Amino acid sequence: MRQQDLIQGFTACAAPWLSGAQSEDPIALGCRVMFRRNLVGHPFPLKASVAVRRRLQLNIAEAVATTEVPHGGWTLDLTTLSSLDRLALCERRLSQLSPAAPAEGCALFVNADQSLSITSNDQDHVCVQGVRPGANLWKLYCRVAELDAALAEELEYAYTPPLGYLTAQPEHVGTGLRAGVVLHLPGLLLAEQMDQVANAIDQMHLSMRSVFVNDEEACGNLYEVANRSTLGESAETIVRRLCKVTGDLITQERRARQVVMRERSLWVCDYVSRANALLRHAFRLDSSEAVNLLSAVRLGVDLGMLPRLERQQLDRLTLLSQSGHLQKHLGRELDIEERNAARAALVRELLESADHEG
Repeated sequence: MRQQDLIQGFTACAAPWLSGAQSEDPIALGCRVMFRRNLVGHPFPLKASVAVRRRLQLNIAEAVATTEVPHGGWTLDLTTLSSLDRLALCERRLSQLSPAAPAEGCALFVNADQSLSITSNDQDHVCVQGVRPGANLWKLYCRVAELDAALAEELEYAYTPPLGYLTAQPEHVGTGLRAGVVLHLPGLLLAEQMDQVANAIDQMHLSMRSVFVNDEEACGNLYEVANRSTLGESAETIVRRLCKVTGDLITQERRARQVVMRERSLWVCDYVSRANALLRHAFRLDSSEAVNLLSAVRLGVDLGMLPRLERQQLDRLTLLSQSGHLQKHLGRELDIEERNAARAALVRELLESADHEG
C-alpha cells in the first residue's frame, strides 16, 4: 500500500488521544506519554549529516523490529511524504516533525491501532510514544516504559548522571519524559474559573496548553495538562502527580458544569442550541470556529441535551475539521476559502447522517 493511501486510511478513523467515546469519563478524552532518547557517540539529528541520519535510521529500525510495534503495524519514511501528509500525522499526534522541517533519515514506526509509535531522527534520535483514550495515564506510562526498556536493550542511550538522559532541547534533559492528559473543560470556562485553575496548575510546575490554537488564541476548550520539567524527579513521581492533578481537574469541571446548569441553565441551553444550529446550517467554517462549536455541542451531549448525537461522531468531526485531515479525506489540496466551504459541507453531511442513524 502506498504511504499516502495509508495515511488517508489513518485519517478515516478516530485518533486514540481524541476518543471521548471510548473514555471512562467524557471529560478526559485521552492521554499521551513520550520519551525522548539519543544514542551515544552521535550528534543530535539537526547537527548530523544526512549520511549519519540515514545510518542511524537503519540502526533504529533494526531495534524496533525486536519490539511489539511492527506486528500488524506500518513503517513510514517521512523523507518521501508531502507536507500535507506530514501535517495530517502531526494532527494525529503520530509525529512531532513539522511539515517544513528537514526529514532526511526520519521514519515513523506505528502499531496497528496507532496506540504506540516510534520516530527516528526528529529533534532527537528516538522518540517513543504511546496514546490511549481516557485518563489512565499510569497504565499508559507502564506500557510505554516497557517499550522504551526493550529498545534500550538494543540501543545505547546517552545517559549521564546526575543529569539523566541527554536531549537536543535542554528542557527535556533528565527523564526525557513528556506526559499529559487531554481534558474538555467548557464548564470551567463558563463558570469563569479557568484563570484560577491555570494559575494553580502553573504553581505545581505543570503546564495547561490548548490543544487547538489559532493566532495564539485557544480554541475548542480542549487542554492538555502535562509536565513542564523533566529534571530532578523520577518519571514515576511526575506521572503520579499528573494523575492526581488531572483527577482533581475532572472533579472541578464536573462541579463547574453542575453550577452553571443550576444558575444559568437557560443560557447553557441557548449556547448549545446555537452551536448545534450553526454547525448544521453554516456554509463557511474555519477550523477554530468549527472546534469551538463542536465543543459546545459535545457539552450538550454530555449533559443529555442532544440524545441523537454520540461522542464518537464528535471525535471524528473534531479531527476532520483540521486542515490536514480535511484535505486527506477529500483527496485533494484546497486553498483557505475552499477548505472553509468544504469543512462546513462535511459537517452538515455528517450531522445529517448522524440524525438518520439515531
